[in-house]
Amino acid sequence: MTCLHFARSEAMVEYLILKGANVNAVAQDKTTPLHYASNRAIGSLFIKNKGNLTAKDSDGGTPLHWAASSRADFAEVLVMAGAPINIRDVSGSTPLDYANAEVKNFLLMKGAKLGSELVSLEYNFTKRELMIYGVAGATYEIQYSPDLRKWYILTSITMEDATAAYVDKTLPILAKRFYRLKFSN
Repeated sequence: MTCLHFARSEAMVEYLILKGANVNAVAQDKTTPLHYASNRAIGSLFIKNKGNLTAKDSDGGTPLHWAASSRADFAEVLVMAGAPINIRDVSGSTPLDYANAEVKNFLLMKGAKLGSELVSLEYNFTKRELMIYGVAGATYEIQYSPDLRKWYILTSITMEDATAAYVDKTLPILAKRFYRLKFSN
């Protein structure tokens, strides 16, 4: 890690950048100073100096993944600067999956999706059950496609818990279908 990773004041960040510190320096865990930006002002300095908005840590987390859980003001700066909101980490999660309530509302207004909404799942023919992982209380539209090109609405489901099982009773025997979820509320 570099001094910029640990810098917590605007004056220190400005000084280090002026002295040639690399705003995109990568630590052993692949984080950059932008991952560690403690507030809107410091993050804005990194962005102004070409900080990489899509830098991924060793788990595939971007600065927005990191900011979503606790730094609402900085998460907004990242999105407004062009940080991708539907980028997934190695576990398939998007920043929305990690977001606190304030950030979650902002990201949803910007069109963010949960990681589970971005994953197309092929139907498992031996088990006639589709497992859905989502947010308790949220409503999802279940869609299917025979070819991943055109999608059809199958039904809507409101999650009582974070997981639910759904059986597609319209599935013809030996038919091939792909499924995806679309957040609807």
